[in-house]
Amino acid sequence: MADVTFQIEGLEGILRRADNQHLLSGPLRKAFEKVGFTVAGRAKELAPVDRGQLRAGIGHLVDPGDPAQWVEIGTRNLPYARAIHEGRPPGIWPPYEPIAAWVRRKGLMGGDGQPLDPFVVQRAIALKGTKARPFLTDALQDTEGRIQGFFDQAAKEIETQWLT
Repeated sequence: MADVTFQIEGLEGILRRADNQHLLSGPLRKAFEKVGFTVAGRAKELAPVDRGQLRAGIGHLVDPGDPAQWVEIGTRNLPYARAIHEGRPPGIWPPYEPIAAWVRRKGLMGGDGQPLDPFVVQRAIALKGTKARPFLTDALQDTEGRIQGFFDQAAKEIETQWLT
């Protein structure tokens, strides 16, 4: 699974000192949910598309604890997601059948006008590797300002509740 996890540093210390942790629960859960939807949404926009399974598999999971302390954004168990996100170094052979299916879907032809032998693509990937397409980390960077705003809003809500 390719994934990124967003966690607030120092939150555990705040929780230990907080007399009323339930004041933190709602605002923090809402902020982490917004982060999850926002980053996953941007990652879906950035993810490469062949059949759409990668985009469809991007989602998020918020810490079920109370209060929530993290959100994980990633892909369902798609064996190729990590290779797309991080790239594939030279020397590692990709599995043949997915390459063959891709070549057939694309209708790729060789220089002789005949259908391209999938082994040629497989060998090229093994020799050269593939470039990383870090759709998750790029999405996190692209949405950094919005993420900060979600937690600023959560802090204001906590302050308002604390003072009333």
